[in-house]
Amino acid sequence: MLKHLDSLEQLLHSEEFSREFSHLRSDVQLFHSDLVYLRENVKGLEEILHSEKSTTK
Repeated sequence: MLKHLDSLEQLLHSEEFSREFSHLRSDVQLFHSDLVYLRENVKGLEEILHSEKSTTK
């Protein structure tokens, strides 16, 4: 999931989408903040899963 988020962010900053990016900057900023929030939640869940796996061994 994190790899997918990274690829989406790379697309947002690519030359291919530069014109659209500047046109939709405010919407993209909101979308980006949602991606950041999701990424942080996924990282937190991964840490919990790792912790649970360590304690059950």
